[in-house]
Amino acid sequence: MIISKAKTLPVVQRTLTEEAQKIFHMQEVWNLLSAAYNTVPGGLNFTSHLEMVRKTSDWNLSYSNNSIVCALLSKPKAGQKVVAFGATADKHLRPSGKKALTKTIEQMLKNNCWMEVSEKAESFVLSIVGSSFIVPNNLAAALTNKRISNLSPDGIHYTREICGLQKTKMIVGTPVLS
Repeated sequence: MIISKAKTLPVVQRTLTEEAQKIFHMQEVWNLLSAAYNTVPGGLNFTSHLEMVRKTSDWNLSYSNNSIVCALLSKPKAGQKVVAFGATADKHLRPSGKKALTKTIEQMLKNNCWMEVSEKAESFVLSIVGSSFIVPNNLAAALTNKRISNLSPDGIHYTREICGLQKTKMIVGTPVLS
């Protein structure tokens, strides 16, 4: 029996910082991220396409076959905070998208960048960077500037309200602590 690995296509990565560039790509990025967050309680944390453009500074996009296959959006906060990420759901492009997303997350989280993760995103990100990039939960309030309702005794997880839901999160990466 021969089992074939999913083939990945060549990928080009690009970081967009100009509003006009982001507006040009916003519908495709919105569609990709909306699909990625479709099953996540609380969903994508933007109320509109334009809010997504204006509340983020950097869009790390990867393209393959003239399509965006992954997107990672961030904003300046204790370094760069990743606020949304995802890979395409297109079955032919997904292997390339997931590989590009993995590479982008690995590069970014080692360089003054961090993210809050939970549920499936937590296991996915930890599978990329491992436990050495976990940030202690006692820094969550200072990094997020949000009210933390519970610090887990594990020293890693915390609970805070997001979109009206209490969510258990953790922080991964290398934030700039002042």
